[in-house]
Amino acid sequence: MLCAGVAAAAGEVLVDDFEGPNRLLAEAPPGPWANLDPYSNVTLTRSASAANRGNAGLRVDDQSSLMGAGDMTALYSPALPLPQTASLRFWVRVSSSNGLGSATLGQLLSNLPDGRTLCDVGIDFGTRQLLLDGADSQGVFQTVPATAFLDAGTMALLECTVRGMGTQFGERLLHANGALVAQQTGLDLRDAGVLNAAVGQPYSGDRLFMGVLDFDDVRVADRLQASRLWVDAGVTEFIRGQCTAVDVGFVDSEGRPQSLPYDVTLSSSILQAQPFADPACTAAFSSPSLLSGQTQVRFYVRPAVNSPVSIEVSHRDLIAGSLVRPLVSPSPDAGSPDAGPGDAGAPDAGEMDAGETDAGETDAGEMDAGERDAGSTDAGLGAPATPLTLAVGCGCASVSPWWALGALSLFVRLRRSRST
Repeated sequence: MLCAGVAAAAGEVLVDDFEGPNRLLAEAPPGPWANLDPYSNVTLTRSASAANRGNAGLRVDDQSSLMGAGDMTALYSPALPLPQTASLRFWVRVSSSNGLGSATLGQLLSNLPDGRTLCDVGIDFGTRQLLLDGADSQGVFQTVPATAFLDAGTMALLECTVRGMGTQFGERLLHANGALVAQQTGLDLRDAGVLNAAVGQPYSGDRLFMGVLDFDDVRVADRLQASRLWVDAGVTEFIRGQCTAVDVGFVDSEGRPQSLPYDVTLSSSILQAQPFADPACTAAFSSPSLLSGQTQVRFYVRPAVNSPVSIEVSHRDLIAGSLVRPLVSPSPDAGSPDAGPGDAGAPDAGEMDAGETDAGETDAGEMDAGERDAGSTDAGLGAPATPLTLAVGCGCASVSPWWALGALSLFVRLRRSRST
């Protein structure tokens, strides 16, 4: 059920990037689809002009002038028994339009006897608004307009997902470009499961549309699939000159890690920093690459200028991811002058320890290592100065210990003579 050269990731039951020459299983080499349901004056071809990435995509050219509700032209998958969760994702572009009518672009069909649809993604060509609809186990059909619109001539990634099949608490979701744009909850999906998928123009309620639709990278899986790129450095700011790890990976539209069914080299734009392949920031690095089945990869950057660091990664099959962080200078070295607490590089308000000799004592024979903390290189730790130097009184010069004892004796005698 897979195109030649494309390997499915775990849980993927259909993959078509339209690079192979054939669409149908009956062809040689076989394509992934069971059958093509044609309609008059609506053609379905492999075209280079329809590609979102690679060399080709699927082009649906509707030039039919018939009107009325009914099936149109689409590719239908073989049996894909998905009993609990099913998700159809594809890229689509309205390349030209007469601006009339509406149509289904992709759908997941049930295993119920009437083959009713469980998840449809459609479009109103007049407004270009997307639509989500489908039936439940009781045959109740609901349509919800999405909060997203398709821009003319621009590829968009759409995902139609149904969950909770086999229960009374099912839900239907539509994601566009990695964001939830429509949802239906509380669906009775007892006895329901997805059996087939279709893309192209499976159904139209009025057949008024005339124009060209392009599709690429169609996949069906038992879960949401990779839709977005993410970038994370694990920091709120980069430090100039410091080598920092940056992780890049794939996530689905709800943020869970996922992989792609082929090898990928991402396009990257890294501003105000140089990328490297190793944690020492010595080995050259070009762009992040991931093998089929991988969910993330790591590289390293070293900023060197005074600007915010900007990192963006992109790929044609995913919504781009980006990261912007401010750049700061490294903190002063803890061993540098006046780097310790208390000093802050200032001379202690121009006084020697609040104008006292350490509460009348001299720090066990020393007075802050014999210095006045007047901008000295204490580094907050009291670095040693000249041994056995004693400062006597506020503002006095440093003297040797013997002269200091004599001066102290004279000072005591003078005090006694004044008091008598």
